[in-house]
Amino acid sequence: LDGEDISLNYPGFTLSFADGTYETTNAADLFRASGTWEWTDDEGTVLTLDTGEEITINRLRLNEFRFSFFHAGNVRAGIQGNYVISVFK
Repeated sequence: LDGEDISLNYPGFTLSFADGTYETTNAADLFRASGTWEWTDDEGTVLTLDTGEEITINRLRLNEFRFSFFHAGNVRAGIQGNYVISVFK
C-alpha cells in the first residue's frame, strides 16, 4: 500500500480468475469474495471489476501475477491508496 508491505493484513490471500468472473479468499475489504470483470483495453493489460475499480496487470508469468490499482477506500471498504499485489503459485 503506497510502497509499504501490508501483506500480513491479508494472510492466506488467494485470487482466481475465470472467463469474466473472479473469486478471492481473505481479501478483507479490498475485493468481494466473488464478482465479474471485463477487459478495458485492447492490449489485455487493464481490466475493470464489477466494483468499478480498474486493475492494471504489471506482470503475468506462469508462477506470478502482479497487478496494481487505486482503492478509493472508506470506513467499510479498506484503506485508500495505491496497491501493488503479487500473487505467487
